[in-house]
Amino acid sequence: MIKSSAPMSTAASVPAHIPGREGAFHSGGNQQRNIFQNPHVRRTLAFLRIPLFALTASIVALFVNKNWLLAGFIVSLFGQLIQSWSFASLDKNSTLAVQGPYTMVRNPMYLGRYFLILGFTLTTGSWGFPAVFIV
Repeated sequence: MIKSSAPMSTAASVPAHIPGREGAFHSGGNQQRNIFQNPHVRRTLAFLRIPLFALTASIVALFVNKNWLLAGFIVSLFGQLIQSWSFASLDKNSTLAVQGPYTMVRNPMYLGRYFLILGFTLTTGSWGFPAVFIV
């Protein structure tokens, strides 16, 4: 076990202040500030999410291999079904999830997202993109 002399935060069990890490994630003293909690950054990212998705999708569309499109779609659909089943099995803020896919996997949402992105990379028809994603 690694021991640290920095005081630990009770909420996340991470050091409240990391020496030498002042800047974007810390704002003076021991008060930690996450950049994604900044209202301006959140508004900007919310505004840009659709144009960024459209740009990414159009770039990826240049690399799509029509012979692999159906296979990639089926793998992505499988991932989406796992994610939907996971969300449907949750009883938020009420009970611990111990039914549905949670009986087989600790976090099936991650598994579903994995297959969703894997199918997306398979549509390129190249083994390079899926290999990089898997590793």
